[in-house]
Amino acid sequence: MKQPVIYYFCPDFRGTVGGVKTMYRHVDILNRNNIDAAVLHSTTGFRCGWFENETKIAYVKHAQFAKEDVIVFPESLLAYFTDFTSPSKPKLQVNRIFSKSRHKYYVNELSKAPVRKVIFNQNAYLTFEGMDYLKEYVIPYLRSDVVGTICVSEDNYNYLKFVFPEICLYRVPLSVNKADFSYQPQKKRQIAFIADRNKEDLNQVLTILKIKRVTDGFQRVPIKGKTEKQVSQILKESLLFLSFGRAEGFSLPPMEAMLCGCVVVGYHGRAGLEYFNPSFCYPVDVGDIIGFARSVEEVIAAYKETPSLIAEKGKKASEYITLNYNAQIEEADLTRIWLEILGSNPA
Repeated sequence: MKQPVIYYFCPDFRGTVGGVKTMYRHVDILNRNNIDAAVLHSTTGFRCGWFENETKIAYVKHAQFAKEDVIVFPESLLAYFTDFTSPSKPKLQVNRIFSKSRHKYYVNELSKAPVRKVIFNQNAYLTFEGMDYLKEYVIPYLRSDVVGTICVSEDNYNYLKFVFPEICLYRVPLSVNKADFSYQPQKKRQIAFIADRNKEDLNQVLTILKIKRVTDGFQRVPIKGKTEKQVSQILKESLLFLSFGRAEGFSLPPMEAMLCGCVVVGYHGRAGLEYFNPSFCYPVDVGDIIGFARSVEEVIAAYKETPSLIAEKGKKASEYITLNYNAQIEEADLTRIWLEILGSNPA
């Protein structure tokens, strides 16, 4: 019997998208553990270049699927399983050549391949993205050839288990690349944040802090269009990280910031509740603009009065993430889960 190959179908994004990096990491982990896997891209020759990798890549046009194989689909593209989202053949060909999101026009075809399918849901709040409750069709999670769903946080697991209590659901904890993201005690008076995340709330909070002169003497560093190494360097140097993520799959940037010793202030994105511990960070309810600004004011005031107190919070945060979200845990859980999935009956 042919050894099955696991294909993670991955959007051809050139920008920095944490979920894409996670797919690449999963493929590396599986191959390291003698489970054949590849990232599957729709554009021949494409490879993500914003982080270093030598990950095994396959391309839709050249892949030859056997019934033992598995195709893994991201949650955000599942609307394209349905025929009503697939354009006519002439338009389909044009979209595959010219669309910036050309990858999604391969999903319908791949969803019909005579192989097993798995859904990799990295954000449960995108589970029904693009779907229409007014139309009648089989929800992808409930198809007989979908043999498993993998998610990345306790919050998302609970969401999916409530909606689909009968599916085979697994949770794999994420980890952070410690080769780049690591604790640094020496901090500048610097505040970092992701520049293109929840811009409405970000603008309100930063404007309030500016008007009240809370951040006078601190450099504000927006993170956008940076490589992984550049991001890690910014976080290592930053005293604070402001988190503006709303409902998310896991909220990885705050975790990376904590690992680097930043004190994190802001939204936990629900999934981050499992590690936004008030003993070393400042959680804020989503949408509480004034509460967010007050928390920043509080931590800066505490830093000016007792710098060692804030430094200790940053160190404690890094130690907690290192202990509970390390690569060894992720690798062991992912390998175990995939061995279980591969033991299921082929489509």
